Amino acid sequence: MRTTPTFRIALGCLLGAALSLTTDAAVRSQPVKNRVTLPSGRQVYVSGMNLAWISYSADVGSSPLDTSSFRIAIQDARDSGSNTMRVWLSTNGAHDPVYDANTGLVKGLGTQTIANVKSMLKICAENGVLLLPVLMSHNFTESTQNGVVYANNKKLLTTDAGIKAYVDNAVTPLVKAIGVDSALLAWEIFNEPEGMIEGIGWTAERITKNQMLTVVNRVAGAIHRAVPEVLVSNGAQTMATTTDIAADGSVNWYSDASLKAIGGDADGTLDFYMAHYYPWNGAKYSPFRKKSSAWNLDKPLVIGEFPAGSWSLANANMPKGYHPIYDEEKIDTLFSNLYNNGYAGGLSWCYFGDTYDSWLGDFNTSAPFLASLYRANTAAIKIKDVNRVKRTGNGILEIGYDNDTSSVWSALKKDSTMDFSGFKTISVKVLVPKSAKGAFKMHWVLKTKDAWEWDVSDTYCAPGADSTWSTCSADLAKIHYYADPATLADLKSVHSLILQIGTDNSFHGKIWLDSVKLDNTLLYSFDNGKPAFGADAYNANEAAKVTSLSVIYPFSVPTTIARTTAPVQHGQMALRRTGAGLAWELAQSQDQETVLAIHAIDGREVAAIKVPAGVTSGVLANLPKGAFYATFQGRSQVLLVP
Repeated sequence: MRTTPTFRIALGCLLGAALSLTTDAAVRSQPVKNRVTLPSGRQVYVSGMNLAWISYSADVGSSPLDTSSFRIAIQDARDSGSNTMRVWLSTNGAHDPVYDANTGLVKGLGTQTIANVKSMLKICAENGVLLLPVLMSHNFTESTQNGVVYANNKKLLTTDAGIKAYVDNAVTPLVKAIGVDSALLAWEIFNEPEGMIEGIGWTAERITKNQMLTVVNRVAGAIHRAVPEVLVSNGAQTMATTTDIAADGSVNWYSDASLKAIGGDADGTLDFYMAHYYPWNGAKYSPFRKKSSAWNLDKPLVIGEFPAGSWSLANANMPKGYHPIYDEEKIDTLFSNLYNNGYAGGLSWCYFGDTYDSWLGDFNTSAPFLASLYRANTAAIKIKDVNRVKRTGNGILEIGYDNDTSSVWSALKKDSTMDFSGFKTISVKVLVPKSAKGAFKMHWVLKTKDAWEWDVSDTYCAPGADSTWSTCSADLAKIHYYADPATLADLKSVHSLILQIGTDNSFHGKIWLDSVKLDNTLLYSFDNGKPAFGADAYNANEAAKVTSLSVIYPFSVPTTIARTTAPVQHGQMALRRTGAGLAWELAQSQDQETVLAIHAIDGREVAAIKVPAGVTSGVLANLPKGAFYATFQGRSQVLLVP
């Protein structure tokens, strides 16, 4: 500890008083080891995947959540039979929590953090999925990552004052704001904290094992006192630190006795254990080769990460396979092995796929086997029935963009490991409805190589607001490193595909995108309802310019309203003609302002009805003659005919 003796004594008194307020752990009892018992008393098998983020480290902080992309991921998870999505929140401290500029101590949460977590939970609840939010990761000691102020993170992780400020000003307010939410599985404190431990870790900076365990203990205790009913866990990197019986003398760092002895908080224990497994951990630590009982643990055990695809010894020799591989497994048995061997759950890594080791799999490689497990064990996995109408037809990605600052550019980003070396051009169809005001421009950007090098196209497109389609393309052979036009992009190693949008003066309105192509090969069509691209929220000011992002179906309409005053229900909306106007009603209120949009068939926006939070009905006084379509949150759609 880097505190003076006098300060240590005074702070010790404060900690002693705070830590003496113990809670009754009986409210979080885990009576069976092959299930996690929720605060409601429901015993569930945790089955699903890791998201793990929409925008790395920026799904919390001062930028709003990309709810469209998040909703698609949660809907996909539910459709696959999953009941849980694991999501990283602060990740590395670059955007959240907020530090005091003078003391370097946590002074609060980002302005959008609580709202974003509530949005996550609401979307999860609508789809019968549990959220497992992870407060921090070993990335807190990655001093070289963008936005990380390691001196502040180090104070948080290694000093009594730092932990107390984090607990008092960030953790407790967040946990109390969320309370006992039916869509919350648990609060997870760290993702793989072993990665930042001296002697065994891999991050740029390191702390001691006891410093890390003190954080786990005191954060867990604070959560248990703030909301005694909610569950707390921690994501260990391997079973090597989560069992006392390994042949090499491994010790369970996270047992009640260990945490309380090191951190001093009697309430600072875990309600169930979590550990990860990858083939570089060593077969003796594989949960797929042992029953859960073999680890001799006193609480349920969830395997919080493991590959979403099959692997073999050959994977160690792949270009990005920088880890040694010690065993072989098939994805078609991983989920069922965990269930049948007495574990309390399993979450594959990950929804989007891994940037460096693509053989780890993604949603598509794991979904069929999650679905198979769900069909065989529905009673243990299903949270609730969900009925959702799937859209079909020509999907269009609609972007709301409002920008009056020429120096601010926004980005639509798709993270995925891709090889563009065999192609000549990247293109997208663009349409700007006539209702748009001002002008914008856009160009293509790639992030390449292990360093995520920023490579740009010098060709800018400036579509006019004329409701006609045009094509924005770039010559891949001319895309170059932004700081050196002579250094061309490595097209074999693309990690992000980006459309950067800006304006010379101002732009207010909608932008429609369709058919992203590499030469004539269709990359994204949006017909499946997935935006594919997310608003890059690294910079809050940039992200705020993208006001909406959703897939609409203006050319394939499922429901019509003829000349009648009877309401017609579709999705969230019930609409009816009222003479010259339109009455609308929503099936349920929203927790933030939303928009009910009315467009002409040619794409012109006729009306944008701003629906305040909590409001469920209203009347648009005047609706011009003609045919229109109405959309709510880019999903429910109704065709209005005169």
